Amino acid sequence: MTSSLKDLIQNILTEHHVLLRRELPRLEILLSEITAQHGSQNHKLQEAFETFKKVKAKIEIHLGDEEQFLFPACLKLESGAEANHVIAEVSSGPNLLERIVEMENEHENSGKAFEAILNVVNAVASAEESADTICHQFVAGLAIVIADLKVHVQKENEQVHPRARQLLSAI
Repeated sequence: MTSSLKDLIQNILTEHHVLLRRELPRLEILLSEITAQHGSQNHKLQEAFETFKKVKAKIEIHLGDEEQFLFPACLKLESGAEANHVIAEVSSGPNLLERIVEMENEHENSGKAFEAILNVVNAVASAEESADTICHQFVAGLAIVIADLKVHVQKENEQVHPRARQLLSAI
């Protein structure tokens, strides 16, 4: 049975967006501590930390775009809101059809970046005798985010975005 777009979006917001908003700041703190401890002798770790901060910032913007523009426009269209009013709102913001393509690229790039960061920190945890529980906490936490991100991305790329394209093409 297919969920309504409203139910699907609510699930994404409460399950996946909440997890990212909770976990990414926590993981950034852990990775900062790991980098402070092991980064002076490990250039890849320093790069991984910089990449993490950039990806985190992009994800925060991405979530905001979905929450402020894409999801509300889709819900209004799905509910049968007056098309002229929705067209005016959609036209005043970013081009949502173009933004959906960008969002799909961001989904792919974020997953790849997190996998690369996970590999770097795993190597530190394996190679450094002084690697402590912080490395292991980070690895476990990022693995959870990556697994959740895969489900999150699947819901958006395979369910929300096609419906959004269909609704937006009808106006």
